[in-house]
Amino acid sequence: MFTKPIKLLSVDPGVTSGYAIIEIRNEDFKVIKYGEFRYLDSTHFQILKAIRAFDLVVIEDFVVRQSLIGDRLITVRVIGSIETAVVQGGREVLFQQPSHKSTCPDGMLVRLNLFNITKSPHIRDAFRHAVVAYIRIAKKRLRSSTVQSSPSTLKF
Repeated sequence: MFTKPIKLLSVDPGVTSGYAIIEIRNEDFKVIKYGEFRYLDSTHFQILKAIRAFDLVVIEDFVVRQSLIGDRLITVRVIGSIETAVVQGGREVLFQQPSHKSTCPDGMLVRLNLFNITKSPHIRDAFRHAVVAYIRIAKKRLRSSTVQSSPSTLKF
């Protein structure tokens, strides 16, 4: 599917954020690193500093609900800091709704050898967003290649 491997950072933001760094070559997912961080901790800063190393950053978007009145909105701060670093680094960011995770159930993570790596729901959700992003990109490329009939449109 991809002519060269892509290095993807996927983030499930929150008070405790999960992240996954994955290299995708064709349909193979190679986990480089994963973990959790909290807003403004050392891991958060390391991710922000390394943002230029990624071809694509995928992050779960956030919609404010009334029940969050009075909340410090740490999730929004995490998203904002990452989005700023991505734009400054000249990289691409792909926002996905929380509902996108449901299109990558546990069984799919098991088949991709991404489920048993961790018990953290935050990291698993970062994996889910990476898989969904891959599927979305692949579908988009297939659509554009059939419209334009040019193999060059498939390059990442």
